[in-house]
This record gives sequence, structure tokens and C-alpha cells, in this order.
Amino acid sequence: MQEPSVISAAVAEAILSTISSKGGDAGAILAKLCIPPSANDLGVWPLAKFTALLEAAAAEKRDVLFGLTLGKSFQLQGLGPITTLMLSSVTGADAFTKFTEYFPAFQNNTKYGFSISDHTARLSYSITDPTVKLRRQDAHFTIALERSILTEFLGSEIQPTRIDFQHQPDSSADVGEYRAHFNCDVRFGCLENAIYLPAKVLNAAGRHADPHLSAKVEADLVEKIRSKEKLINFSLSIEAWMASALSAGMGIDLEDAASDFGMSLRSFQRKLSADDINFLELRNKVRVQIAKSLLGATALPITSIALYLGYSETSAFCRHFKNKTGHSPSHFRIAGPTN
Repeated sequence: MQEPSVISAAVAEAILSTISSKGGDAGAILAKLCIPPSANDLGVWPLAKFTALLEAAAAEKRDVLFGLTLGKSFQLQGLGPITTLMLSSVTGADAFTKFTEYFPAFQNNTKYGFSISDHTARLSYSITDPTVKLRRQDAHFTIALERSILTEFLGSEIQPTRIDFQHQPDSSADVGEYRAHFNCDVRFGCLENAIYLPAKVLNAAGRHADPHLSAKVEADLVEKIRSKEKLINFSLSIEAWMASALSAGMGIDLEDAASDFGMSLRSFQRKLSADDINFLELRNKVRVQIAKSLLGATALPITSIALYLGYSETSAFCRHFKNKTGHSPSHFRIAGPTN
């Protein structure tokens, strides 16, 4: 089984700040995914919660291309040393070669690629973890971010020749919006997300080129990757998967989890037993945590919260919540989360 998928908390929180600046209701989004508003003590976020965060923000804004807008307006310093490494590289080709090599220090279980063929450069990106189900806005954000980095590197906006996305558009009208946004051919249902550019663009020297600084940052990132620990255990990975699945209206039964984690039901149960995890208790815990967050941070009706959490009847949710907390949902909302 692969290690749990994570993204740097600093990167995730910088993106959350950008979402807020775009008018997104960060409190409500965090509540739905049960993400603490303060910095993560572990220094990482589960990747499934991060991608679900982007989808929730897009849904709230009712903007199918929200991730593209987000990536274009994102403050690049939010990526920390990876931005410094790229901008201080000698050429664009050098910058993206290093990007593909060192971004795993900030996000794992993700495939990056950079190649040049027939005068065309291709930058590709795809998440390899099957438990990370919500990926559309993440793909939007990453493609737009790569374009923004190159624009900053060269000092002028670069026109791509083609864009590939793994997902399918919702409608033919959406296809038109994508092509109008990029002003080039956009293809869907591809094996990877990718942006294609004229190779000659990446041969140009960067306006911030600093080989000495680039070498220093590169050495620091090598050490960061070597010292990287598994900060998210199996239990927390399942919790992140549950929160993400609920936000997408998907099932969170044992069979759903086994399938999404790429395991047979029997193997998944053995893994749970080996890690001393009671799946039903964990699911109840996640539901109660999210319910508390939504009751405290939003005005969402209790009936809607019950439906969001997968209960077929509001009464069943209310009974379960009171059994676990000692308070009815309505009393909890009035009294506050300290009770």
C-alpha cells in the first residue's frame, strides 16, 4: 500500500487565503471538510481534503473554471522555496526540470513530467492516488499555476499551444469557455493533465536567474525530501477520504473505502485490524466532527446537514448526534461548541 497522500500545509493555507480574497466563504468550506482554521501542527494536509477544498470553493462560486482563476491570481511566494528554485533557474527548461524533480517535497503520490519534442514543450501533471477522487479544480489550478510561474519567470504572459485535461467537460458550453480562457485547443479525457508550449520559449533566460541561489535552494530541498516522514497515518487517510467523499455526495461505506483504496474488501479489513481501526467508529467520529463544524460555523439547516452526512432521515442524525455529544443538534448550535 502506498504512503498516505499529503500536501504541504503552508501551500494549502496560501491557496485558502487566495480563495478568501476571491470572496469564498472559507469558514463554511473548512467546516464541511472538518479542517481546523488554524495551521496544521503536522505541517501537512491530506491531499484528498485539499482537492475537495478546491471543489467546494468552485461549487460555492458556481464557477466551473474557478481553479483557473485561482491559479492565475495565486501569490507565487505561497509555494515557498519551490518558487525561489524555479525563478532563480537559468532557463525555463531548467526551471521546469527542477519543478518536476522537487515538487514531491510538497506533494506526494503525484506524477509530474517535462519533455521537449518537435519544437514543443510539454508539462504534465496527474495525481496517482485513487483515493483522491475530486481532481478537476486541482487540475485547473495546477495548469494555471504553471503558466503563471512561466509568465513571472520571463516577464510576459505566454500563450500555450494546447491544453490537456483528464476530466470531461460538463457540457459543450463549458468547452467553449475553456477554449476562450486559453485561446488554444483544449482536449478532454486525456491520460494526464498537460500544458503545451513552444520549446523556444523555455530556452530563454529568466529575468531572475541566480545559479548560486538556485543551487542552495536545491540542496535544501534534497534534504527536505530525504527527511520527509509519514506524517499522516492510515486512520487519518481514511478520515480525509470520508470528508472528501461526503463533500462529493459519494458513499462512505466499508465497500466504498476498500474500492477507492485499491484493495479487496478482505485485504482492507485485514489492514484495518492490523492498525486497530474500527471502521464504523471512525465513520461515526468523522460525521460528528463535520456536524459540529457545520453547526458552529454555518447557518445550514439541520435537515441539510443530515443529508450532507449521508443520513436518510434527519431524526436518525439527531439521535446519533445526541448519543455521541449529549446534546441535540439544535441545542449544540445555540449553546456553542464548548458544551
